Amino acid sequence: MIVPTNGRIVWYYPGSADPLATVLSAHAHPQPLAAIVAWVWNNHMVNLVVFTPDGTAPVARTSVMLLQDDDAAPEGQSYCAWMPYQLGQAARAEAAEAKIQTVNPVPQPPSPQATQQTPAAVNTSHS
Repeated sequence: MIVPTNGRIVWYYPGSADPLATVLSAHAHPQPLAAIVAWVWNNHMVNLVVFTPDGTAPVARTSVMLLQDDDAAPEGQSYCAWMPYQLGQAARAEAAEAKIQTVNPVPQPPSPQATQQTPAAVNTSHS
């Protein structure tokens, strides 16, 4: 999962009730709209500044669902998602981190049983 932060770029998909859906349907090749995360509610909900196709009228959208991992797009509702490049970068970073962990595993603290010292043998013989 990519943790959203203010200023990150996402793609916005307007729902059927969003006036931006009408704007997109007028284009021969509809595409997702560019948007900037303006506020993060949680890992699955953000506020956005969305740009219209001509780039002249940024529009605010609040409490927009941010799809993560295998989340399904909500039918007829607005949502946003990470761009394929961002998903690829996150996957590469995760794979690199996993590789580092296999090459240089993080040392685990010894178990309590391993740290207990056995008492030294007491010499009871008298010379």
